[in-house]
Amino acid sequence: MVAAFALMSVAFANDTENEGNRVQPRSSEYFRSYSGSIVAKGNGRFNIVFNVTARSVMTKLGATSISVYKNGSYVYTIDYTDSGRSEMMKYNTIVMSDTESYQGTSGATYYAKIYLYAKNSNGSDTVTYTTSSVRV
Repeated sequence: MVAAFALMSVAFANDTENEGNRVQPRSSEYFRSYSGSIVAKGNGRFNIVFNVTARSVMTKLGATSISVYKNGSYVYTIDYTDSGRSEMMKYNTIVMSDTESYQGTSGATYYAKIYLYAKNSNGSDTVTYTTSSVRV
C-alpha cells in the first residue's frame, strides 16, 4: 500500500511543472508550459501578456482568442483572425509570446481567459489560462 502511494505521488509530480510559484498541469503531449498576466499601464490601459512553450516544434502555436472580463463580467474578445491580430499565432515554432493592449476603465478590475492552441502533424490541443485579476 505504501509503495503504491509512493508510485502515485511520483507520477503526479511528473505530471506538473512549477513555473515560478504556480504549478501548472501538463495537459497534453503538446504543451510544456504556459503563462499569462495583465500589466496595468495607467489610465485604464493595460497589456495582456502570454507565453507558451511546446514540447516539440508545432506547425501552429499561440492563442486563438483572449476573452476580457471587467469586474467579473465578460466585456470583449480579442481574436487572432481579426485584422492586425496575426501576431497571436506563430508557425513552425516551439516558443511563442505576445502582448495585446486594451483600453479599459480606470479603477476597474480586469482578468483575461487566454485560449492557447498547439498543432502538429499528430493532432492538436487547446488549453485555457486564466490570469490573475488586476485593478487598472
